[in-house]
Amino acid sequence: MKLQKFLLFLLPVPALTAGAALDKASTAQQTAITELVQSLKSTRKVILTGKRSGSTQKSEQNRTVFRDRQKFILPEMPREQNPDRQLQAQIREQQQLLDQMRETPQSDTAAQEQMANKQKEIQEKTQKTAKTPSLPSGTAQALNQAQDAMRETGKMLQSGQTLMAQTAAQKALANLKQAEKTIADDADRRMRSSLSDAQRKLEHLSAQSSSRGTPSRQNAGPLRSLANKLIDDALAQHKTGSQSHAEDLARIAKQIHDAASVREQKQALDNILSELRELRLKGKNEQKLLAESSGTLQKLAQELKYTAKHPERTEDGEKRRLRNDLLTELETLVLALERLEQNRGKTQLSTRTAAKAKRIASAFADLPEHGAGASILPPSASALKLAEEIGILCNEVRRILNQNRTTQTVYRFNPDDVPEKYRKDTANYFERLSEATSSQKETTHE
Repeated sequence: MKLQKFLLFLLPVPALTAGAALDKASTAQQTAITELVQSLKSTRKVILTGKRSGSTQKSEQNRTVFRDRQKFILPEMPREQNPDRQLQAQIREQQQLLDQMRETPQSDTAAQEQMANKQKEIQEKTQKTAKTPSLPSGTAQALNQAQDAMRETGKMLQSGQTLMAQTAAQKALANLKQAEKTIADDADRRMRSSLSDAQRKLEHLSAQSSSRGTPSRQNAGPLRSLANKLIDDALAQHKTGSQSHAEDLARIAKQIHDAASVREQKQALDNILSELRELRLKGKNEQKLLAESSGTLQKLAQELKYTAKHPERTEDGEKRRLRNDLLTELETLVLALERLEQNRGKTQLSTRTAAKAKRIASAFADLPEHGAGASILPPSASALKLAEEIGILCNEVRRILNQNRTTQTVYRFNPDDVPEKYRKDTANYFERLSEATSSQKETTHE
């Protein structure tokens, strides 16, 4: 027997007869009673049927991950569904298969058949990854080339042509690595942009926060909005980028969401800012980061120069993207210079270059965040001057890199590209070669 649920409302009314009550009730009261009756009918229908209207279901699907002001609900991001993680696993499997092919005698036909089946299994996984929507440009092409090479590997193994099979398998491995690098590079670029945008907004909100131990009400909305934005970025990283970036962004998003309601809000925001700066340098060598940022800035300076000369040819979206990219790379440059000074000591050149990068960045940061048309970028004359200053800045960065460059030549090789039985001897050879070169340089300096 099914139990039905009922909602009972008690409405206090004067002790009048039904006719008198209706006569004396105002129009507003009658309207309110009518609406309540209709609401109760709808409520009873939902309870009994368990169904909702299409519009209600749609709104449930589009509901933000933050269900209310206090509760933080993190979206699911299974690691096995991340294409970068999938490719890393496929690269390991392909490398293991290649090693097995090199060690297996050509006469072992059973093993050859087994390896052909394994190659087909890897190829099917790669095919599934290649179908992931919105992968970075060039990824799908590399994955399709990897699949072609894998099919060739299987054919060569079945026909007993083991050396040609190894060549094809090596090509498939190289294509997989290229696809993974494409995803990783694009994920890093998007991560730098996400962290840069979050840092700028948090610095502004931190300056507005009170240090008196009371949360700033005016910051609550912007903080939760920023947390929502970072969750969107995290989901995008999970779907087409780096899983570790996705998890880092989600963790920062939760901290920002929680900071909206803590008493020591300014301290909480300052702590998040400190973590953001560290995260922007996570796993990065400051010298490599300086080289990459200065190279990117040079390209952006040329783009800024063209846009300043031909503003009518560039859409507002492209101008906004250019502004954000310039800010991101300039801020990254400053962080890398500060880390370099911590590790190597300050110099007049590094201090002057960092100050110049901050000044140029402020010229873009001071513009309206949601500007349109001419307000997105500085006026043409100023933009041309800034583009020139960015070029000079990049030259100074190169001077800093030259001052900190080591004189020792190091020979590098990838052990995975050498058959396992020769790896130890090959490693010893390169080690002796590197030592000999180092000794020769020391003798030359003397």
